Amino acid sequence: MLRASLVVYGRVQGVGYRAFVSMAARGLGINGKVRNLGDGSVEVICECPDVKAFGKFRQLLMRKEGGISVERIEVKEREFRDVPEYTWFYVDK
Repeated sequence: MLRASLVVYGRVQGVGYRAFVSMAARGLGINGKVRNLGDGSVEVICECPDVKAFGKFRQLLMRKEGGISVERIEVKEREFRDVPEYTWFYVDK
């Protein structure tokens, strides 16, 4: 299992991006959370079943439609614990 933190930059706040991320994650069996950051970016923390699911998820996050325009994504792998931290994909306010 892979655990990562992604910071997404571009026009990603106030355009339904967090809801999109949540739906994409749930569709791939990914747990975690998504939240807006104060600088206008969005943070995604995910626990993926495998590298293949993570790659597909990352591709989906590079969305440019419906008012959403992702410019770049910074990825940081995080240490995975023996027990997953998340049991669902959450949208933080």
